[in-house]
Amino acid sequence: MSAQTTIAALCLALALPYPAMGAPGRTRPLHLDDAYQKRLEAAGSDVDKLWDLAIWCEDTGRDKEASSVLRRLIRIDPDHRRAREKLGHILYDGQWFTSEKKLAKYKAEEEARRAKEQGLVEFDGRWVDPGDLPFLERGLVRGPDGAWRSPEELKKLEEGWVLQDLIWIAPDEVDQLDAGLWKCGEEWLDLAAANRFHRRIEHPWRIPGEGVILRTTAARETAEKALPEMERAYREMRRVFGRLPAEPVEAFLAGRADELGLLCSEGLRGHGPIDGRGLIESMEALFGESWIDPGSGRWLGAGVSWWDPNESDGDKYGVHRARFALGLSFVEALDPSPKSLAKLRKARKKGLPKGFAASYYAEKKLPPWLRWGSAVYAARYYRDQVQRGGDPFWTRVWSVENLERRGGLPPLDEVFSMEVSGLRSDTRFTLAAGLVVAFLVDGSCVEVRERMDEFRAAFREGRETGKILAKLRKEVEKHEKELRAFAGL
Repeated sequence: MSAQTTIAALCLALALPYPAMGAPGRTRPLHLDDAYQKRLEAAGSDVDKLWDLAIWCEDTGRDKEASSVLRRLIRIDPDHRRAREKLGHILYDGQWFTSEKKLAKYKAEEEARRAKEQGLVEFDGRWVDPGDLPFLERGLVRGPDGAWRSPEELKKLEEGWVLQDLIWIAPDEVDQLDAGLWKCGEEWLDLAAANRFHRRIEHPWRIPGEGVILRTTAARETAEKALPEMERAYREMRRVFGRLPAEPVEAFLAGRADELGLLCSEGLRGHGPIDGRGLIESMEALFGESWIDPGSGRWLGAGVSWWDPNESDGDKYGVHRARFALGLSFVEALDPSPKSLAKLRKARKKGLPKGFAASYYAEKKLPPWLRWGSAVYAARYYRDQVQRGGDPFWTRVWSVENLERRGGLPPLDEVFSMEVSGLRSDTRFTLAAGLVVAFLVDGSCVEVRERMDEFRAAFREGRETGKILAKLRKEVEKHEKELRAFAGL
């Protein structure tokens, strides 16, 4: 007889539990015994008795039975903490989860739900503000100054380089900044001299802001008034389109109207006018699609206007002109003309290819009423920051008064089919287009807003928008009465 058989026989004779092999100090019956069954029946649905039974099972090596009793217990009392903890369940957010895997799934689903409620989008396994996407997709990260930086730029900052506008200043020249000087070419100049240096169109100030680069020949003091307005216009344009351009938006402000007029009508050093459609005659801002750098042949197309504080009410009107120029640059960035620009790059320094302006605008996907209307909205129909008791929509009232002085709201079918040319009458139509966009963004007509949301979603996702815009147009025409009420007409 083997030693194991002898132990088994002795245990049976003495009515002792048989030792579980491989589990020293723990006991477990070979079969469910009467003691367990009787205790289970006696416990019934009594939570306390079931808990006691589970502990007894655990103490006598009945681990499977203990788990079974605990599961029965929580079916009766789902919030029995000690039973849940014995089973390895996890309490989170007021709920019990039977495994880490199920908890992780719940957390991911909740994170996605909350993120979507906040308008966030997923990028590289995390939820981010849609406005951050263009920068993240370019591999940029937030630097210590809060600005978006490339890894190379962050490395420079760590090495002690400093940015003055868009110019990197070496560590051994930083003391010039402390002295209040400006790097202009190879020289360090005081502010007055720097203003004179940047007054020339060949090397204007280039001042970066949040999503914006201001190129200007105006004095630095004027530029620092203009930049915040352009940043606000940038945010207004985002409200229209629901997305931001992938690159910073660059716009140009001349320091005087005659300087801009000369640039638009005669151009620079024989390269011809930057305003291929002659809009300078009718607009306070335009897009210079024909602007080419005479030195490098690089395309400099941008929204352009002027801000001259020496004019009557120059600072007052400069605000709207700066916003207008930025708006035009913004929409061009969202709706570019890559084929025409590829031909231009191929031509290099030979100048504009024949028929450039016509082919450039023929590529556009967004109609003129929306392209110009959105820029006019950001310039003349925006919600302003006013003191308590002021009207934040005074710009709308003012713009509608201007529209009425020019003949009032044209028939909507003419607004939607407008073309932008050098005719002075265009001002009336651009003001009307701006009003339509204001109605789309700030109006309360449910049907119109639903169509506008549909457009934004499609445009944000890169889908075709032609049919959606056609439906949006019909919806606005159907609700012209509400549009007029919105405008106070």
